[in-house]
This record gives sequence, C-alpha cells and structure tokens, in this order.
Amino acid sequence: MNAFEKMMQWQKYAEKVLDEDFWTDFSEVMQHKGPYLNVYEAEKEAMIIMGLPGLQSEKDVRLSVDPHKLYIKGTLRWKEPEHSRPIQTELNHGNFHRTVDLPFPVEAEGINAAYENGLLTIRLPRKTNEEKYQDHVPVQYRRRPSR
Repeated sequence: MNAFEKMMQWQKYAEKVLDEDFWTDFSEVMQHKGPYLNVYEAEKEAMIIMGLPGLQSEKDVRLSVDPHKLYIKGTLRWKEPEHSRPIQTELNHGNFHRTVDLPFPVEAEGINAAYENGLLTIRLPRKTNEEKYQDHVPVQYRRRPSR
C-alpha cells in the first residue's frame, strides 16, 4: 500500500468515526487566519465578540462597515518569551484582517465597539432605512485595573 492509499484509508476511517467530511473541515481550520470571533443575532442588533489578546490601544484596531459587512483590521503586539523556543503556537500576533458577513443590513450610526479584558465587543443596530458606508468606527479602550 503506497502513501496515497494509506491517506485515503485514513480519510475513510476518519469520516466513518466523525460522520463528517473530515478533510473539508480540516482544511477550513487550517485556512483560518486572524483572531477568532463569534457573531450573534438579536431582534434589534447584531453583536460580534472577538478575542484580541495583546491589543495595546484604540490605534491598534480599525473597524469599518457597509450595510452587509464588517471589516476589522489591526495589529496584536506581544513578545514571545526570551531564551525559549515555541513547542506549540496558537496565539496570533502581528497584523490581521477579518471580513464578517453580517446577518442583516446594519445602521452605520449607532455602532458601538468596546475593548475590555482581551475581548472586542461590537454592537451593530439593525438597519431601518438606507445609510451610506461608514469608513471608521471608534473603539473605546478600557484598561484592566492592575492588581
């Protein structure tokens, strides 16, 4: 049995055990770039919560929106420990960008974004009439109290 046949045998086994398309799910995970986020839908608003460890100030993230998409760009700044080598790395650092498809059209006015304890929370009100594209959304940056 050659390497390709072994791989195909493994795929069939994994799909049988997981009852899913193993390689499609695996490739989606491997293609993920940028910080992770959750998108929520409520009656009057959409809410996005994004993990951004290492965000230093409101200048490190930029949000812009059109009625159907939210664009998030920024830079995560943190240093890896000196005199050590990474064994496993999952945390992102450096520049990132994400485009989020919104569950419904949103109002550019009234968008609220706040950063606290490593999480960026963005609230986007449901659109009630035609609005134009908003190029920049300010982020309120709150520092965690030192202990």
